[in-house]
Amino acid sequence: MNCEVRFFGMIAEKLNLQNEELNLDTDIFDLNDLKKSIKLKYPALEGMTFTIAVDGVISNSIRDKEVKTIAILPPFAGG
Repeated sequence: MNCEVRFFGMIAEKLNLQNEELNLDTDIFDLNDLKKSIKLKYPALEGMTFTIAVDGVISNSIRDKEVKTIAILPPFAGG
């Protein structure tokens, strides 16, 4: 499946990348598997903490085979 991956904050800075089209394995329905796949594609993310939102929703699973957008979000700071 092709989808847009968007990078935010310090992650975008570290990768020097705001967004990219990515072809993901259509058998990935678990966010841990998705994180592993993303870390393989972007080794600079290894050891970094980040959250994934799929089509605007932070969840523990991918509910739809047709993912349009994946957001890679750095840790949030409160205030």
